[in-house]
Amino acid sequence: MTMMLEKEEAIGARYKTLRGISRQVNSRLMTFLDKATLDQAAERLGMLIEGTVVADGEATMDMYANYAIHGVFSGETSLCQRVLADDCPYEAGSDERLVLEAMAQSRFLVLKALRAVPGVGLEAEDLCRGGTLFLADVA
Repeated sequence: MTMMLEKEEAIGARYKTLRGISRQVNSRLMTFLDKATLDQAAERLGMLIEGTVVADGEATMDMYANYAIHGVFSGETSLCQRVLADDCPYEAGSDERLVLEAMAQSRFLVLKALRAVPGVGLEAEDLCRGGTLFLADVA
């Protein structure tokens, strides 16, 4: 096995671990959202119909939850940033804290795919900020 393949497999394994943890962190973050914030997210996404959130499936609900967590700001801060600053429920150095810190620094990107790494992810060019990056994503 080549060294590059070993590195890619290690990245894939670590990604799978952190992806599972990110689902747990997302679920916990949802408990910090109030009804007004959830309604604001649904309204912006065109999902609030007569005071009820309407979605056509699980993928749409996931997108709505992620938008409520990352896209609805109180002042200039996201929910992730506020939880980190106020009373973070995760111990420093833990994988959960690592994931929350990464979520607090997340940003929207416009990317151009450069190279697929089967089973691991994608090398891409950031068209807005310049440079290249690697996105781990394993189904």
